[in-house]
Amino acid sequence: DYTHDLDGAGKVILGPNVLPGRNFIAEQLNPKDFLQYGKELLSGTCGDNLQFVLYKSGDLYITGTGPMTDFPNSYNAPWEGYAHRIKRVIVDKDVESIGNKAFYFDPNDMWGSYSYLTEVILGENLERIGQYAFYKCSNLKTVNFPSQLNTIDKCAFDGCQSLEAVTIPKKVTLIGGYAFRDTRALK
Repeated sequence: DYTHDLDGAGKVILGPNVLPGRNFIAEQLNPKDFLQYGKELLSGTCGDNLQFVLYKSGDLYITGTGPMTDFPNSYNAPWEGYAHRIKRVIVDKDVESIGNKAFYFDPNDMWGSYSYLTEVILGENLERIGQYAFYKCSNLKTVNFPSQLNTIDKCAFDGCQSLEAVTIPKKVTLIGGYAFRDTRALK
């Protein structure tokens, strides 16, 4: 962890690999936004070279380089037990993929509901969104698709009923079956 004092307003604890020198946070948020954070709720790894930190604010940061793990089941995602706490997912610019079932809603799992997830900010070099990645994240409203994205796998946003708009980048060569099924709010 790295402790940083913002304008004398008090100490803020940042998780692993979320260091000011990387400019990841500064590119995504105003530094004053750090004042909302307390200690992290959960941190760990989600790929060979990827780390994540979930803060009390509900922001889940994914940092590092390379692809995210493809999870065989919803309960394998390391943050799954905190799914009901996640409000926003922010992915670093060097993350290459969102793994299969990373934010998959499992109706048989009382903790597996991503019902508060409303926004996903994807890093500029993301190439792939895996199968069922955001399946039934029913309150997800906004997702940016970076220009390097080439694959939106099957059922990636199936059941994202609040998703309002998407702009598919020119490099996308594969949109899997049912990728945007039951996305009623899409215009």
